[in-house]
Amino acid sequence: SGGGSASGGGSASGGGSGACTGSFTTIGTPDAGAFVFAISRDGTTVVGSVGSATGRMAFRWRADAGLLTLGQLSSASPSSEAFAVSADGEVVTGISHSSQVSCPGRQDEAFRWTAAGGISGLGDLPGDCFFSAAYGISADGALIVGTATNAQSNTAATWSTAGQWNDLGLAMSPGNSSSLAAVTPDRTVFAGTYRIGNGGEYELLRIADGGALVERLGDLDGGISYAGFNALSDDGEVLVGFGTSAVGAEALRWTRDAGPVALGHLSGSQLISVAAAVSRDGSLIAGSELTDAGSEAVLWLGGLSASRLEQVLSSHGVVVPAGYRLRSVTGLTTSATQVTVVGNTDDASGNPLGFVARYCTP
Repeated sequence: SGGGSASGGGSASGGGSGACTGSFTTIGTPDAGAFVFAISRDGTTVVGSVGSATGRMAFRWRADAGLLTLGQLSSASPSSEAFAVSADGEVVTGISHSSQVSCPGRQDEAFRWTAAGGISGLGDLPGDCFFSAAYGISADGALIVGTATNAQSNTAATWSTAGQWNDLGLAMSPGNSSSLAAVTPDRTVFAGTYRIGNGGEYELLRIADGGALVERLGDLDGGISYAGFNALSDDGEVLVGFGTSAVGAEALRWTRDAGPVALGHLSGSQLISVAAAVSRDGSLIAGSELTDAGSEAVLWLGGLSASRLEQVLSSHGVVVPAGYRLRSVTGLTTSATQVTVVGNTDDASGNPLGFVARYCTP
């Protein structure tokens, strides 16, 4: 399978000084829509999925090249989504419908895409049925993390350019499953989510020392055990995602000293929030929160205090077009002078678009 390209989007520049300039840029077109899932560490490349006549299609977007669709593994059921990208934007990974899949209720196979090689399926572990998914990638693009199917269940696994999946060897009781969504730049710490049996209980999962150290990190206190992992700091010591407390589903941050801690809320919150991204040093967290106005994009500055993204951008001189509603942040990256966040917005007519917002820091 191959892919074509179609450019779409608009931009507005705002506050900046010297070499740094703030800006707000949309990705996609109102008729097709776009959903953004990740940004490269160097800030040049955004990945996600865009609507097509046959279903969702994975894309890579760059400011100088526009939006490039990446193709799919099955022409009979064409659908794909890109979830992660290498630091330089040259390697993209995600899932695509595949004719290889045989597990009940599943349609997807993990894929890897490069400009030179196009899209290729990553196969699966040996097992009773076929299903795999890729949710994260190492900075150098050489290691992909996600889940694959062995003889017992879907299990946390990695795929390398050697061409095969590596089962990390988690001891799985019947009905348990696990997946990975991130790996540190030095490829020593992995993180994801662990499902306990068939009762719908989920915990944060951290794996280090080549799989020798497996930590199930639990959930917030007070609610059912239902937590999910989304992002990891560079040193592997800050995990962010969501958990369930006595008041509802709340964005959380896990650290060694404090364990899982609920993040702050916006005014008008309905106490449902998710942390989806974290800065390299763990100090800036981003995601979304359900409020009386619907889903809103959030930054947790300094780790815990919640602020509406649109207000943060405005305070740094970056203008969001009138009528747009910033719904979520799904990725972020930082430099010495700039913060770049990506996510999803509704335009003034309610059409879903992706966005890239950049603001300057002192």
